[in-house]
Amino acid sequence: MKIPILILIVAILLVSGCTQNQQTTSAQKTSSAQTPEKSPSQTQIISSPTTTEKASPTTNTENGFNYESLPKYASRYYRYSKEAYQSALNEGKVIYLYFYANWCPICKEARPKILEAFNKMDFDDVIGFEVHYNDGEEKDFDREITRNYQVPYQHTTIIAKNGGQVFKSLEELSADKLIEEIGKARGS
Repeated sequence: MKIPILILIVAILLVSGCTQNQQTTSAQKTSSAQTPEKSPSQTQIISSPTTTEKASPTTNTENGFNYESLPKYASRYYRYSKEAYQSALNEGKVIYLYFYANWCPICKEARPKILEAFNKMDFDDVIGFEVHYNDGEEKDFDREITRNYQVPYQHTTIIAKNGGQVFKSLEELSADKLIEEIGKARGS
């Protein structure tokens, strides 16, 4: 009789300790996800995947697509949509695609570098999209572009121009390397 009670007490202590640890971890994540204050010498980087800052008014006059309707993560870096992608193709833009999964640690490490690159870039002919890959936010249009570019894994980078792929990498790229590769694609 004493052993089952002892086991029950130990189980309760373990569960309450895990719950408290999860709450502490959750609080730490919340505080670390807050955007640091912007000093005059720093470029602001939006690091939250749920940020939906409005884009500057950019409307495609050919088909009327308005980028303001998309969640914006950084300067000219948006949540992927089929309509925006097609509009960028029609405009002859260099298109950066990052296949992101919200559970992927490599993707989470890469995101700040991507945002830094897009906030540094001064290219009007470049647009970037984050495509969800095999996570709870993935939609049919995400799966379609994934198949079209034959993307085997999340954390894949594609740079396309005129509808054709000019660069593909599974490696995490620094902000400077990303800007360099996009610059090469612009010149091709």
